[in-house]
Amino acid sequence: MSQLISIIIPVYNAADTLQECLSSVLAQSYDNLEIICVDDSSTDNSVKVLEEFAVRDQRIRIIRQEKANAGVARNAGYDVSSGGYVLFLDADDLFIEARKSPISAAPFCAYGSLPNDGGYYLFSEEEKDAFIQSEPAAKDYFRVFLGSRELINNQKRFCLYLDGISPSKLNSMPMVRTRVEKVREVRLQSTAEPTRRAADRPTQFFSPSIPSDDYIAIPEVSSENRRYIPIAFLDKSVFVSNKVWMVQSNSLYVFGVLTSNVHNAWMRVVSG
Repeated sequence: MSQLISIIIPVYNAADTLQECLSSVLAQSYDNLEIICVDDSSTDNSVKVLEEFAVRDQRIRIIRQEKANAGVARNAGYDVSSGGYVLFLDADDLFIEARKSPISAAPFCAYGSLPNDGGYYLFSEEEKDAFIQSEPAAKDYFRVFLGSRELINNQKRFCLYLDGISPSKLNSMPMVRTRVEKVREVRLQSTAEPTRRAADRPTQFFSPSIPSDDYIAIPEVSSENRRYIPIAFLDKSVFVSNKVWMVQSNSLYVFGVLTSNVHNAWMRVVSG
């Protein structure tokens, strides 16, 4: 059973904001809550708002006290709370609703591609050159493919990207066709059902994330000793793995925010 959480809200003449405050609390996906509202002798319609909400939701409990202050109201709420955890919320504040998009016009950020190919589509520069020497027609299907290590250390890795290749073209390149069959076999042997299903489309990455424009790349893995996260602008012809975040923007302003001392200080506190 989920842990009961007590939310204590001191209320004084907050009729203008109280409805929105309580609505944000009730909108939370975590529902094992007790909501203790302590009225500090309000002279506006705050009590009426509280009573209307209490009728709608039995988790709301109203306590009234003689005029004191918010601190006394919080203590009064705490004394009657029974939750394993206690949260304090002011009547003019909101709990943020769960959402999958930013509240601002910030550009979208997503993982790079996950080939899930058993390594058969990935090549070092030497391996790529040797492969092309033996299978010249494969040259058009190679892309630069960077993970965190390559991005940080300015190294290159390559991948075979065969999405959309015609059967006739594939059959004309026996070495490439062999790689495709190896990928199919690897996926069929997986214990994960989604990976086994992906064996039906072995020429595609398991989870493709293909850039449509130039973008900002952020390595998922870096050293905690770095003051700044290494961040780079990349051309849309460069693919990245799922170990790199893709910010769908080529804006110098966005790049400046991400590389700023303030953002990196926030990152160290939040992300470790």
